[in-house]
Amino acid sequence: MKKDDMTVLGCLGLIALFVIVIPASIIMNGWVLSIMWKWFVVPFFHLPELTIAYAVGISMVISLFKDKSSVNQNNEKSLSEKFISAFTYAFILPLLSLGFGWIVLQFIH
Repeated sequence: MKKDDMTVLGCLGLIALFVIVIPASIIMNGWVLSIMWKWFVVPFFHLPELTIAYAVGISMVISLFKDKSSVNQNNEKSLSEKFISAFTYAFILPLLSLGFGWIVLQFIH
């Protein structure tokens, strides 16, 4: 592939990341938070359930405090490696958390 083609693919990849992956990741994290809140926080603390909208907001606030130093260390990765990494952090990790949360819930009930 030519260098110009890689530049175009890189730009399209960044656009896809900002338009699709990041909003979907935020919504996914909020959805997982709302479910796990209902499973663990509501019964123990007798608090109301979170709607997905509130959970998305709380998830975004929490993400402000996360360590972002690994973001700058991705320069040596290829475009496909960056997408795999973004997909993993956006979708696989929240679903794994939800799965492990469900397993823990089975021991509570």
